[in-house]
Amino acid sequence: MEESPTREELKQRISELEKEVESYAVLGQDEKYRILFEKSKDAILIIKNEKFVDCNQATIDMLGYKNKNEFLQTHPSELSPDTQTYGRDSFTKANEMMDLALKNGSNRFEWDHIRANGEVFPVEVLLTTISNQKGDRVIHAIWRDITERKLEEKARQKEKETFSIILESTPHGITLIDSHNKYLYVNPYFTEITGYTLKDIPTREDWFKKAYPEKNYRKKVCEAWGNDSNDKGQGKNHEFKIKCKNGQSKFIEFRSTFLKDRTISVLTDITEQNQAKQELKLLNLRLKHEATHDPLTGALNRRAILDNLTKELIRAKRRNTKLSIGLCDIDHFKLVNDRHGHQVGDDVLCSFVKVMQNTLRPYDLLGRYGGEEFLLVMPDSIVSAEEGVYDRLRAKIADHKMITRSGEVSITISIGITSSTGDETSDAMIAKADVALYRAKENGRNQLVFAD
Repeated sequence: MEESPTREELKQRISELEKEVESYAVLGQDEKYRILFEKSKDAILIIKNEKFVDCNQATIDMLGYKNKNEFLQTHPSELSPDTQTYGRDSFTKANEMMDLALKNGSNRFEWDHIRANGEVFPVEVLLTTISNQKGDRVIHAIWRDITERKLEEKARQKEKETFSIILESTPHGITLIDSHNKYLYVNPYFTEITGYTLKDIPTREDWFKKAYPEKNYRKKVCEAWGNDSNDKGQGKNHEFKIKCKNGQSKFIEFRSTFLKDRTISVLTDITEQNQAKQELKLLNLRLKHEATHDPLTGALNRRAILDNLTKELIRAKRRNTKLSIGLCDIDHFKLVNDRHGHQVGDDVLCSFVKVMQNTLRPYDLLGRYGGEEFLLVMPDSIVSAEEGVYDRLRAKIADHKMITRSGEVSITISIGITSSTGDETSDAMIAKADVALYRAKENGRNQLVFAD
């Protein structure tokens, strides 16, 4: 179907026809009008005393009749459905429209007509008074088929309604801000997330002051916004902590698009997501700790202390520094278990580890090698000071009473010590330390022995 001309196009068409008629100046006025009447691509009708008395070929084509005689001498309502789209009956409404045209000289409105095949279609009607004498009420009518325009309007309205449904139901907050930083729109979910309505935050400045009450944090947010707004199009994603209207704090992810004269922002509440991340992070830390630490004493477990020894050997070789290890054994620990019970024995192990960790340097390492045996790894060792360091540890344990659930328990330790020369493996060093530990026990315990 040919697209209906606009009002401006209709005016232009009439103007062109008028100019063409001027070329027929020798003709009479009636003949000039007849040429315009017949050549018009728009439907033109003559209404006399509320009935159609003439029309052009365009009218016949529009209505789908064989000739004009099939519908002339009919009231406009007879070519219309019983009622118009707004509910008024066509007969009464048609008379009102014609009366207005006669009273005011012209009247423009939209109307529903019926084609010969029964199809209802919309037209824009322009009624112009020719004569308003009693018994000679003559009106000139122009119809324009606006079916395509109505379909386009309907499509746009449906699109608008669909878009509105999306905005109203999306599980994200959406805001629209103009070039003067005035809020034009916030969707319901934005209010659900933040508590703020359009009345609460008429401008971006109001939003920043309420959502980011802490001055320095607000400055950080403003700077991020300013940097993004310099680049039109898709802005960066940001996560910020906001203060809601009810005083609650939430973590929000912002995604803003900066257009020429509008800014659209999408807000997602990631508070629960962040909490889940923190919990997961804590869980991972816990699992990592459990994987590398002895569950009873909290010291590094056998695997972890050996891994660290290997890394420290590599580092010592790279930096050309010394590294020493001490294999410690609690003397007569079986007697502790036999005399006081295994629970007290566990308490002794835990207390021993605390004393050792409080005595060691921050970068020294202590791990449970097995049972009552513990491995000390001491980076950056100085040969002349090694004996003093290890003996201080031995003396500290001998002088300290281990706190247990059954009271204080005294223990001593024996230590086998060896130092790296730059080429040893961790297994070789432990083997030497183990031999030295055996000698310390053979020599009477509560002492330290350096490997040969």
